[in-house]
Amino acid sequence: YYKNKEYDKAITVFEKMLQSHPELKLAKIALLLIYNEIGNSEKAMEYFSILQSQSDDLWLDMDYNTLINKLVLEYIK
Repeated sequence: YYKNKEYDKAITVFEKMLQSHPELKLAKIALLLIYNEIGNSEKAMEYFSILQSQSDDLWLDMDYNTLINKLVLEYIK
């Protein structure tokens, strides 16, 4: 759904995934990217904060804009 820009459907799918498997980092990354793409910076920042607080990955220490650029380059090719 994300690649087809069907963001409402993608949000629904990823949020359902997190209900069943709250540990799924990829679903949180996807939601961060989707909310950023549709201009909902509040929700995007919410997922950014969640990812930062729940991860020991060094790349999550980046600032928000740097992280968005990195994720877009790595996950949306």
